[in-house]
Amino acid sequence: MVSKPFFFLVASATAAASLSAAQATENISSIEQIGIGHTADIVQKGAAGMNTARVKQSGASNAAAIIQEGSGAQNRMSLDQDGAANTANVNQNGNTIGNDAELLQLGQGNSASVGQTGDSGGNFASIVQQGGLNAATVNQNAAMDALARKNFAAIDQNGDGNRADIIQNGSGHDAEILQDGSDNNGTIEQTDNDQKAILKQFGDNNSWTIQQSGAAGALTVEQFGSGGGITITQF
Repeated sequence: MVSKPFFFLVASATAAASLSAAQATENISSIEQIGIGHTADIVQKGAAGMNTARVKQSGASNAAAIIQEGSGAQNRMSLDQDGAANTANVNQNGNTIGNDAELLQLGQGNSASVGQTGDSGGNFASIVQQGGLNAATVNQNAAMDALARKNFAAIDQNGDGNRADIIQNGSGHDAEILQDGSDNNGTIEQTDNDQKAILKQFGDNNSWTIQQSGAAGALTVEQFGSGGGITITQF
């Protein structure tokens, strides 16, 4: 745990496991904090691979918690938080291919959570939040895939009080949510393989849910105005 009430703090830690003919494991972590009241936790475990984590926090009372585990895999993570009382939680567990996550939070009271597990296919998640009290969650579970296809999830929130959730089970999925306004709610749920969905919300108090399963499908939804809501199921 890193928690220092100093105006400027730069802390970096590098952990390299012993190298042998049978196993080569290296964990690298970097934490940079500017401001007061920040906390950061990084836990990394690897076998025959590399885990890399980077956390940069500016402002006051931002919190970050990262857990990365890999078996023959490489997990990467990059987090930037600028503002106050933002929180980020990332849990990555990968085999063979690994997982990637990138998070950027600008503002106050935003929360972001990424959970990734994967075999063969792997996952990639990106969350960008600008404003206040936005919440974003990505859960990805990559199935064994002979083509090593990754799941891709991206959330971009601009405004206040928005919520976005992406849930992916399978491989080869692509989900993107863009919210520009306030108090919008967007959800994408994908199962099986090769589902593609883009949800764009412009306005306030909108609520949309997209559910995809079965044969490969593709869907794009753009919502303008305020107070709309619907659920789309594609299978």
